Amino acid sequence: MEKTKREIYRSLAKNNATSRASIIGLVLVSFAAMLIVYLMHINHDRYVYGLSKDKSLLPLELIEKEDLEDVYEKGHISHFISLFYTVNQFNYKEQIEKSFWLIDDSGKRLYEDYTKRGHYNNLIQSSSDQYVKEINIVTNDENNFKAAILVAINKPNQKDARLYKIIVEGSFEKTAADYPKNPYGYMIYNFRETQYSEITE
Repeated sequence: MEKTKREIYRSLAKNNATSRASIIGLVLVSFAAMLIVYLMHINHDRYVYGLSKDKSLLPLELIEKEDLEDVYEKGHISHFISLFYTVNQFNYKEQIEKSFWLIDDSGKRLYEDYTKRGHYNNLIQSSSDQYVKEINIVTNDENNFKAAILVAINKPNQKDARLYKIIVEGSFEKTAADYPKNPYGYMIYNFRETQYSEITE
């Protein structure tokens, strides 16, 4: 009888220890879960989120919003430059018209200046293609930018294209995106060329 009692007490003690260990484990798991939720809360505005197929909220990419905005800003500027400076005798009016959706009246003034200088007439008469080879863009916190553009003009039966270095400056502001006219959702202001020189080397 005494032996049976001792075995019962041992069993109860063992079960009690197991229960305590389980409770401690649950407490640790709960604490870890609360810590994860807290860290997600304090960092929630640093990431871009979207809905998955099962409607769960998941991070699209672990890219901070600031970095993503920088990509969009430079993407918009690059998009305008590519449209405005990549032209030929057949598409230049269409390209320029598309570029006007991305910029204020400074774009039209620059186009009028090129027209007065006979730039587009020269492209038409010589059947030349003008295209952008490189774009390097730098922006700052005041929404100003500066870009170095390498433009090539290629004439038929010409061995090597003539290369031009163009330095441009301006500013930009965020606006409503309008695909396909303004896919990045920005507007360029006070765009101007500060340097235009042929590379002769």
